[in-house]
Amino acid sequence: MFEFATGKTYVLEKRIFDKLDQERMLKAPNFQSAFNVLHDTDLGEIAAGEKEIEKILEKDLMALKKNFSQIFEDEKFLTYLFLKFDASNIKLGLKKYKEKELNVPYIAWAIEPGQKIEKYILALGNQRFNKKDLLPRDLPNLNPYVEKLISLTFQSLEKLDSLEIENTVDQALFKIKRELASKINPFLRDLTKIEIDVLNIKNLIQAGKGNKKYFIEGGNLSWKQALNVSQLKETESPKEKFLEIYKIWRVLKKYREKGSLLELEKDLQNFLSEEVLKKSKESSCGLPTILAFFQKKINAQHNIRLILFSKLNNIDVKEIENKLLII
Repeated sequence: MFEFATGKTYVLEKRIFDKLDQERMLKAPNFQSAFNVLHDTDLGEIAAGEKEIEKILEKDLMALKKNFSQIFEDEKFLTYLFLKFDASNIKLGLKKYKEKELNVPYIAWAIEPGQKIEKYILALGNQRFNKKDLLPRDLPNLNPYVEKLISLTFQSLEKLDSLEIENTVDQALFKIKRELASKINPFLRDLTKIEIDVLNIKNLIQAGKGNKKYFIEGGNLSWKQALNVSQLKETESPKEKFLEIYKIWRVLKKYREKGSLLELEKDLQNFLSEEVLKKSKESSCGLPTILAFFQKKINAQHNIRLILFSKLNNIDVKEIENKLLII
């Protein structure tokens, strides 16, 4: 199913920003020298005509989405990869609906333009919260899964506060991702379960006691297991879950010792990345190879931002190296 897409991905991967490029950026004496490294990567063509790093990274992901849309036979996989960006735009759209003066740009590389999502949210929000019975006739047409994501969110959304918005959209997002993954590939289904576990653990940590109302169903861990793991308590676990729980437990133990939420976020993201990259190494082609490429892209963008920020502000390399994601 993914043979053609895998071959195309191998071509794209030849110039992708990698560990050697990252090392060169880290060792560069100043911002401009670090920036120039991008010219030797797949970002080079964009960087030649654009000097603002956020614009470069935005154009890069928009080009990636366009390339992927041309090489995947089934658009469900493209939707699976990019739907999380629409989820971020939906969260922002709901917050803008509540706070009219909120001036934050939408993510440009999502499946649907943020302005269309905002118009859709405005119509449903007016109907739900302002008691208007009829929806406007010019409601924009959206990707069916983006439309479903908004619809599921409004079915459960009780109030327009940030915590409610964040968690309600996440619950809707992973309901759809589970549905998509089950139609695409068993590995994607298993990976989605781990993603759910990681998000549940992160929510429990950040919320302190946690709230069962916002627990996302469909992961490997039950509410009780996730709660015990988040508190570093012993929990019963079948053999197939033991390794996952052990790895998450190690990440949380480090967090308890250092108390850094930023490091927790980074370590949990690296845990997910390792699962993808490990599977890619075990497979000569197919979906894991494409997922690994996509994950490297996302992680590389995070690292590029961090390194260039450090160079611009004369921050010692040693202070950011342990904040970099796996690529």
